[in-house]
Amino acid sequence: MTFGYVNLYDGLSLTSLAIGALALASVVSEMIGIGRAGGRESFKLEQPRTGASTALPFTEFFSYWKTILRSSMIGSAVGMLPGLGVTLAAFLSYGTARRSSPNGARFGKGEPEGIIATEAANSAVVGSNLVPTIALGIPGNIAAALLVGALVMHGVVPGPFMLQMHGDLIYGLFASMILANFVHLAIGRLGVNFWVQFAVIPRGIILPPVMMFCIIGVFLPSQSLWDVGVMLVFTGVGLAMIRTGFSIVCLVIGFLLGDLFETSLRQSLLLYNGKYEQMLQAPVALLFLVLTVGVMVRSFVKSRRMRAEELT
Repeated sequence: MTFGYVNLYDGLSLTSLAIGALALASVVSEMIGIGRAGGRESFKLEQPRTGASTALPFTEFFSYWKTILRSSMIGSAVGMLPGLGVTLAAFLSYGTARRSSPNGARFGKGEPEGIIATEAANSAVVGSNLVPTIALGIPGNIAAALLVGALVMHGVVPGPFMLQMHGDLIYGLFASMILANFVHLAIGRLGVNFWVQFAVIPRGIILPPVMMFCIIGVFLPSQSLWDVGVMLVFTGVGLAMIRTGFSIVCLVIGFLLGDLFETSLRQSLLLYNGKYEQMLQAPVALLFLVLTVGVMVRSFVKSRRMRAEELT
């Protein structure tokens, strides 16, 4: 399936696909939106700037420890399930906090508890996404998918034996994530008044440099214009998927898991001498197959139900 092109011998680059479909497609979509709006920016600061401090005191922050703990547990549970992501965790945590809080009526109007619940769940998902990534080799979100791609390029295959074969790497990864949380807290706390200024910079100034960095980031590792061309092709694919409502994250995760799925299928067929029926007799394999079919059927039924509700 190389069609005579030497550049296809190693397959398509994950970096080109991810940057093209995720980053550059979003940039192009934003630029099209600005063009249709005649260059006018829709964002503006609605609150007047004053000299008073708007930072949340530490004493008030830790007074919501129950919300932080509950939301962190919700985010961790959601993050362990591949493909659900931070959006579901944020909504579940927000809804739970709103129902259990005496100030639930003020949610959506600047209530700190609602913000804390959402952000605690978001942060918890990031770490727990590594559970299926490391244990099963199944990335839970796009960041984990890129991490798996980086590990595979360095000869480290995620899976059940990863802790035994590359334990030093995994524990180093855990330690770096713990340190990153403290660094993130310090940088965010000290620079919050500075970072917010980026939100008021016109997108017409921000987007062209982002596009340039996307092209440079794809070209530099391989020094190949072929990868740049692949990125542009997937930019068009990503833009079409944005307009039609398809998930780009599923495209990237599917692209990454496709090779792992093919390798695992070959290994299974070799173990069972090419007999598919014997593969289905293994209890563990049968359990995962039933779970997969159940999830697919549930998603199909749910989508049909949502369409019916929209039509009515």
